[in-house]
Amino acid sequence: MERKVIEAQEFALVDASGQKCAVFALDANGSPGVTLWGKGGEVRALLGIDADGERPGLVLNDASGTPTLQVAVSREGRSEIIFYDAGGQARMELFLGEDGDLAFGFKDFNGTTRFMVALDEDGKPFLAVLDEDGESVETLPGTEEGESDGR
Repeated sequence: MERKVIEAQEFALVDASGQKCAVFALDANGSPGVTLWGKGGEVRALLGIDADGERPGLVLNDASGTPTLQVAVSREGRSEIIFYDAGGQARMELFLGEDGDLAFGFKDFNGTTRFMVALDEDGKPFLAVLDEDGESVETLPGTEEGESDGR
């Protein structure tokens, strides 16, 4: 059987009126992606690879086109899920590192991580309360003076 190939830089799915509903295309940097629009013309979902061509991600938007959820691979190579508030500000993050460490962080309205619960690569639990600059205020388990808490 002969293999058939269709090549293009963009494939668009349009409704009966010609409005784009979905597009599979290369962005300006040459990275592939899929964009889905809602009935009102707002972007509801994006699936793609970053400009470096290294990190895949999925973003889900609310009816106004504001991000609500992102699933991606970070620059550090860890899996992450990010939850956004109604204003599009990242507020909660769940990370799974390459070495198996797991962290769940809560951010303030300025985007600074203020509270974190984690399990390190050995499965040891860790809890941190951070100030408005993201600096550790309190950790559990506590650390001895001069001893690193590993964070």
